[in-house]
Amino acid sequence: MGQNKDLEQVLKQALSPENKPDQRLNEAILNQYKEMEQMKKFNVRRIPAAAVIATIGLSVGTMSVYGAWKFLTPAQVAQQLEEEGIQKAFQGKDAIIINETKECGEKRVTLLGMVTGKNLRKYVEDEEVSQSLQDKKTYIVTAIENKDGTKETMESMESFVVSPLVKGLKPWEFNVFLLNGGAFSIVENGIQYSITECDDIEIFANRGLYLAVTDGAPGADQYSFNEKTGEITRNEAYKGMNLLFDLPIDKSKADEKAAKEYLKELEKKRQGESSEAEASEQEVADLDLNTIKEQGVLQEELTQTFLPDEDGNFSYEYSTASGSGVDAGPISVKYMFEKEKEVFYSYYSSGDENSRMCDVLTLNEDGSITLNVYKLTK
Repeated sequence: MGQNKDLEQVLKQALSPENKPDQRLNEAILNQYKEMEQMKKFNVRRIPAAAVIATIGLSVGTMSVYGAWKFLTPAQVAQQLEEEGIQKAFQGKDAIIINETKECGEKRVTLLGMVTGKNLRKYVEDEEVSQSLQDKKTYIVTAIENKDGTKETMESMESFVVSPLVKGLKPWEFNVFLLNGGAFSIVENGIQYSITECDDIEIFANRGLYLAVTDGAPGADQYSFNEKTGEITRNEAYKGMNLLFDLPIDKSKADEKAAKEYLKELEKKRQGESSEAEASEQEVADLDLNTIKEQGVLQEELTQTFLPDEDGNFSYEYSTASGSGVDAGPISVKYMFEKEKEVFYSYYSSGDENSRMCDVLTLNEDGSITLNVYKLTK
């Protein structure tokens, strides 16, 4: 699988066919990349009996009291994942055991517990990720199962987003991705267990905390935000998954000074990324398909043709000799080629700001899609 070594550069890429599509599509695709790369941060595979994957999840519905005895405890989940520090933390006095269950459709999800502490991770395989980890982290454990009793498998698992939210902060502006979050999971006895990891959220305890479980990055479609009170609620009109738990964190754990400083640094980062994105979008706007084909060098070894799946979506991936690459999808054929039968992505080559890669996608008459990759050098 193609690995994007420079996440910030990948996030700069924008979709830009000759007739520029709706901005919402651009944002959706960028969000897909962001979610994809954030999840890869903790793509841990250390257990022979049950491969560990990067996933976040799950469902929505009414709360019920359910037999918590049937589940592994949070400490046992951490033990199965060979996370000794997290295991000990969940066995300590600061662990919060919750065991709250909500249901939606064919799924049942249980919030088992959470804990915040310092230096809890035993080790991280990715050296770059290890160096970026903050000293103090929050860990939240969830379980998902099928209501009809059929056993979940690694192959059948669905990926959803489990994200802490803070009262007074808009879900789409402050969520697990901005909290440097990720997750790692196992399946035991037909039940999927996930540990979601993010920066310390105890510092916001006095403001009020939620846990969102949804089918994408938390947004205005899934959740309503009250501008006056700062309260976050489920959007009842939303047809997908938009679960919302209250997180019972002791308000005495709050650190308002640290919270304000964290938000200040986050805003600086957001503004910096916004400026870079605007500059990148302008460069993309100056490109067109003729320029790409006339001035770019076709990377023939990366050309491929593929078919959409039964849902009308497609995915593709590749990596270049220099280490840059793309792992894209699923992307809707309907919306991608709504206006044009040929469109392109553009992004900087990893480690080389003078090289821009362009993925040209063509919808063929037989319904297949052809990918041609061009490299443009300044």
